Amino acid sequence: MIPGNTSSQGKYVDPPTSVSATMSGTTATVSFTLPVYDGKGTATYSVASSPGGLTASGASSPLTVTGLSYSTSYTFIVTAISGYGISTASSASSAVSTGSAPVTPPVSPPVTPAPVTPSCTPGYEWVNDSCSYCAGVAGGCCSQGRPVWCQLFSNCSRSCDCSTCL
Repeated sequence: MIPGNTSSQGKYVDPPTSVSATMSGTTATVSFTLPVYDGKGTATYSVASSPGGLTASGASSPLTVTGLSYSTSYTFIVTAISGYGISTASSASSAVSTGSAPVTPPVSPPVTPAPVTPSCTPGYEWVNDSCSYCAGVAGGCCSQGRPVWCQLFSNCSRSCDCSTCL
C-alpha cells in the first residue's frame, strides 16, 4: 500500500504512468496512461506544470494546460483522484519548451494615394475642378481671330470674346 493513500478499506489508487507532453504556443497537451482502478466513485485526473503550478483536470487523457509562458521549459506530473483519495504523483514528463513569443510585424500607416488630375480632351485643361477650354493657350482663347477650341474641333458652337486677341 502507498502510505497516505489508504482508505478505511485499505484500498488505494495508483498514479498514472507514461506521462508525456507536447506544446503548441503557450498550451500543453499532456497525455498519460490511466491506472487500473477498481472503482470507488469516479476517478478524475489532475495535471500540474512545473514551474508555475498551472493545472488542468478531467476524466481521461489527454488534458490541456493553458496560460504557460513563452521561452520556458516545463515538466508535468499527473495524479489520480478517486473515492479512495489522491494518488502519489506520476513520474514527471520529459521537459518541453514553449519556444519564443511570436514576433508581430509593425503596422504600417495606410498609404493615401496622390490625387489624380483627370485628363481633358485636347485643347482643354483642368482648371478649378473642371475642364476649361483654351485655359492654357498663350494669348487667351483666340488664335487668328477665332477661338482656339473651334480650330481644334470644327463642330464647336461656342463663342469666345476675341476682342482681346492680337
